[in-house]
Formats: sequence, C-alpha cells, structure tokens
Amino acid sequence: MKGYETYEKSIDEESRSTRFYQSKFNLCFWASYALAMSTLLAFGTARFLRSPSTATEICPIRLWGYLSPYRRIDYYPGVPQDCDVEQVNILHRHGERFPELSDQKEIVQALDKYQKSKSYHAPELKFLDTYSYDLEVESLVRLGAEQSWMSGATAFERYANLFDQDNLPFLRVSVSDRVIMTARNWSEGTLDLSARRLDIDVCMAGFSDASRHEYRPEISVYLDEGANSNNTLYNNNCPEADNAQMQLDTWVETFASSTADRLNSLVGGIQENITAKDAFHIMMMCPYETIYRRVCSPFCRMFTEKEFEGFEYALDVEQYYKTGYGQKEDLGRLQGVGYVNELLARLTDKPVEDDTQTNRTLDNNPETFPLKRKMYVDFSHDHAMTAIYSALGLFDGKTLDPTKLRRDRTWVASVILPFSGRMAVERLHCSSGNGLYGLRSRGQKRKRREGIYVRILVNDILQPLQFCGGDQDGLCSDTLDAPSQPSHKVRTAVPASLESENGSGAGSSDHTERKKLIQDPSAVSPPKTPKYMPMVISQTITLSILPTLPWSFNYSPPPVIHISSNQAEILDNLPHPDLWFILAGLGFEVDKPASESDLYGS
Repeated sequence: MKGYETYEKSIDEESRSTRFYQSKFNLCFWASYALAMSTLLAFGTARFLRSPSTATEICPIRLWGYLSPYRRIDYYPGVPQDCDVEQVNILHRHGERFPELSDQKEIVQALDKYQKSKSYHAPELKFLDTYSYDLEVESLVRLGAEQSWMSGATAFERYANLFDQDNLPFLRVSVSDRVIMTARNWSEGTLDLSARRLDIDVCMAGFSDASRHEYRPEISVYLDEGANSNNTLYNNNCPEADNAQMQLDTWVETFASSTADRLNSLVGGIQENITAKDAFHIMMMCPYETIYRRVCSPFCRMFTEKEFEGFEYALDVEQYYKTGYGQKEDLGRLQGVGYVNELLARLTDKPVEDDTQTNRTLDNNPETFPLKRKMYVDFSHDHAMTAIYSALGLFDGKTLDPTKLRRDRTWVASVILPFSGRMAVERLHCSSGNGLYGLRSRGQKRKRREGIYVRILVNDILQPLQFCGGDQDGLCSDTLDAPSQPSHKVRTAVPASLESENGSGAGSSDHTERKKLIQDPSAVSPPKTPKYMPMVISQTITLSILPTLPWSFNYSPPPVIHISSNQAEILDNLPHPDLWFILAGLGFEVDKPASESDLYGS
C-alpha cells in the first residue's frame, strides 16, 4: 500500500535473512497425511480416561481455550450439487505465538515465586529444580508458520477454479508482526525468523507452493493498530468498553484457589504462597511451552483435567465478556459491525456503507478496497474476530456465568477461535433446473434451488443460519416473490439495545423477539433506522444480518490417542518429527510423554 514503504522496508530486510523452501507440496502433504492416517490405524481411536484427582496424564490440547493450536473439528462439507462457489471471504487469525507481554510478566513473577521453594514433594515438580524461563514475547513460533502454510495450500486446492493471473486473492493485514508473518506464510511460504531458530526441515505448503509458484498473492493493505486508527481487523476505538478483567478475575479466584492451595502443599520452605492468579498463569506454560518445544510440556503434568477445564472456561469467559456477547450494552458486537459491512459490500459488489470503524479513505479507493474479486483474505487477532462473530450472531447461546462453569455453552474458544482459526463466507450460484433438493424422509421440504446463496464455515464447521432460512446444506437465501423485480427493503430485526437511544432492553435472556421472528417473521416490526444493513445479493436474493438469533452448535470432544514411551520412541524415528501435531490437526488429542532431561538437561 502506498505510504507504507518504511514498514515494508524493515520487513523486507528481515525477510532477506529468512530461508525459502522450494518444497514439493503434493509429495510432502500426502506423505504426511498417509503417515498420520497409518498411525491412527496402528494406535486406534479409543479414548483413555483420566483420574480427575491426579495430575493429567495426557497433553490436554482441547482445554487450552484460544491458546489451542488449530485442529480439525469437522471436514469441509463440499459444495452442494448444482451449486458453484463464485466468491469466498476468509477471516484468518494469526498462527501460534509466544506469550503476550502482559501475560509473560505475570507468568515470570508466578514462576519466580514458586521456584523459591526449598524442596518439591511431588515427582511432577522435580523439573522446576533446573528450569529456566526462556520464551520470547508475542512473535510467531514454528508451528504457527507451518499451520499458515497449510491453510494457504488448503485454500488454493479448495478454490482453485477461482484463480488466474488477473484474479489473485486480495490480502489485508492488521499491522502486527505475527499477523503479517502469518499472511506471508499463507501466501508465499516464507519462514518466520523466530521459527527458523528451531532449524527443523518440514514440508512447506503456502498458497504459492501449492500452485507450484504460478500464483504469488501479495499483501495489498496494511491497517494500522495505533490509537484512534480506523481498523476493522483490530478495533482500538472503543474506550467505553470493559476489558473483561473483573469477570476473568472472578472465575480465576473461583476455580484456581484450590489449585493454588494444592500446589503450595506440594513444596517445602516456600517464602510466599502462590495465589489463584499465580496458578492460572503458571497453567499458561502448558500450551505455550508445548507449542514452542513441540512436545508436551512438563507443566501440563502439574495440573488435573478438572483444573484444565476451569482454565479453558477462564479463557472462554475472557473473550465472551471482552468483545463478545457479554460486553455491556452490546459494545463487543458493535466493534465487529465495520467488518460485517465491508463483508456485505464484497458480497453485493457495492460500495461500503458504514459509519463505524471502517477506514473510509481506504474503503472508497478501488485499489485498497476492490469489488468483484473472487477471494478476499483478511488476517487479524482473536479479540477482533470475537467481535465479528458476535456481530454476525455466531455461537450465541446461554450467558457464561463467571462464578460457575457452564458445560452446555456454545462459546468454546478452542473450537471456534484457536490459533490459525478462520471463518470462510462463501457466495454460491445455484441452478437446480427442474431438479428438487431436500429429503422427505428427513422432514425436509422439496424445492428448487435457484439464484445466489451464502454459507458460513468456521474452521470447516458449517453454520446452520436458521435466521435467514438456511437449509440442510447451510445455504442462506430469502428469495423475493417477484424475482424479476429489483429487491426492496426487507424487514429485519435488530437487538432492542440498538433500536433505542438509551440501549434499554439489552441482554434479554429469553430471546422472546428472536423466537417470534423464527416462528413468524412478520410478527416483528422493522426498526425505523436499522443499524445492520440488509444483505442484498443480485436482484433476486436478500439476506438479513440478525446478530442476536440463537445458533445451534453441537460439539463432541475428539477421541484421545495415548502413546506410550515405547511408541513415542518409535515415532521419534519416523521421517516427520512432529507427527503428534499432525494427529492433533486431524482432530485427535495425543499424549507424547516429554523427557525432562531432553528438554531441560539433566
């Protein structure tokens, strides 16, 4: 982007010292996939139970909240018969990283306090005798680079029919080093400097690599993250919003006080007991070290499965109340409105209409916000994506209670917003001719499918979109009675707090208006000044963004593969050094015991 030469120059100078791998993508990918699948057959898929009263015996990847690495929860459902994808919009979180500075300070202080003990009475704590903290701050780690490569390759393979030299993906990034490097790994297969230090050769699979370097999409727009900047991928312009610290602290004190007491009882001669907050931050070392060292960290064995369930819920609560549905007066969801309006502009091939945090200079320029492109990819952060998901009405359910763990929640950050997580909004053109779709045996109405449709996938989980008549294939449309006539303004419902000036009616728990709308759309009167613009696609299809409608979401924990020490030794001799991360990426949770001497020295 013009005017950003200085930053680009600094990035390019770093890139010159970065290795470029000319990988043979197909061979590497299918070799790794075949290796993973053969191992699944060898070890089976049975889930091994853990005792809730003792330290966990496996690496609890699924209980790391938004610190979880990307893993497959569902398989891409494919395109319905008689439909073709003609545009896709991808919103992508950056890859795995080191701790943020604020967390690192808390972690180091908690570890320093605990390591001042004179003796450790439990075997799982012995590694602390010689442990020294050496993690960096915030930058991308090797696994983050690898998952970005794989994501770019997947996008190319899945949507290959959309590309030619005149129609390359249009990339935007929020200006953060880990976000920029994620985008570059996705598009070009460049290797991040922090990942390079591990010096482990792996199969590279960026978008460019997958196309055998025929297509090399580049970042077109850098959105500033500075104070008062207009950035739909990182909103820094809502000073009235809470930071969710109160809700987070409430739950941490609730679940981790007993954890802190237990850990204090396992050491001798401690100068100062650790607190619930200390225990919570020490738990963060389990995901951060595991992701960095690529073997399950001994910090994971310090805690029980029940304690990790509390840890996961803490991170869910933090996101939910920071920029999600729990933020006061809908200030969380409102931070996602700007991106939603940009999304609508792309889907409708019409200019952006927005008065929130969009950058009007960029959005009004066809070079920095082009229309009629076939693929758009935006790289962002978890809290920004939380606001966007909430604005779209995704994963809305029962309120998360900061004093009691809610097991029936739909907001599960490890599933919907892991590192390298992504949302894909596809625009499809369908023409069933005289054919009908829908199975009477399943109670589905038989009808023709004609025109333009939209569907949303989050980490390949197909969203039902019931609020706009989504069918069994997740396709959403609201066909007008007279398709040959131009679309007119449609009735739409928005949260009561957005209809009134004083925000009354916010946070209704019984969703009365939503239920009325589902049962009888005409029962809800349109607001005088709708704050969510109707999504008008062509002259025949109209969709509405209804951000408060409930979404059904069924999640079952993946099976767990328990790998013994002998089996782990066999795995270490296989060609791919990170097989267990491949297995995790396929949806399996794997325990590979860590050797303390190998990790930290004897």
